Formats: sequence, structure tokens, C-alpha cells
Amino acid sequence: MGLRGKTALVTGATGALGRIIARRLAGEGARVIITYRESIPAGVIPPGMKKHYIAIRADLTSEESVSGLFRRIEIVSKRADILVNAAGGYAGGTPVASTSPDEWHQMM
Repeated sequence: MGLRGKTALVTGATGALGRIIARRLAGEGARVIITYRESIPAGVIPPGMKKHYIAIRADLTSEESVSGLFRRIEIVSKRADILVNAAGGYAGGTPVASTSPDEWHQMM
């Protein structure tokens, strides 16, 4: 792949899928910006790989927080070349046909 010099934004990197993708991108030489809502769980940033990661706190359900995320990305990296949106949630047990617009917005 050869991603040296590229910056990737990986939302949901504190979850299993996002974590795997972030590690692969960093392993290929990309600088990886990860988002987290509360705190970063242990093991998200692999030992010896800290120089490849930038962690930014952001609540992706808030427009204001997302705008702040984009401002921070401009400051630390100028731009993101790659976007991986692995963040998301599930309204637990609600059939899709019964999902309210608010629940749908939260999941997406």
C-alpha cells in the first residue's frame, strides 16, 4: 500500500473493526487520527506506534463537536487523505421499520 505521508481519519477506532483498520493504516506508514468520545481504552494505540497516532476527543452525534474535529484536523495535519467511518451504534433490539428518526440519526 505505501501510505507514508498520508493522513487517515478513523472514527470508531476504539471499537474492534476501527481498531484493526487504524493499525493496518499505521502499519503502512499513514499518520492516523482517531476519535474517541469519553476516553481511549487500553490497547487502542499499539506500543511503539504512538508516533503514528493522533487522538482527538469528539462526539460524532454533535454537529458542534464534529466542526471542532475538522478544525483540529486542519491544525494538526492540514487535511485527511483517507476517511474510515467505523463509528456507529445500534438502538438495541429495535426493528429497522420501528426505528425513529432520532434513533436513526444517533446510529448513523
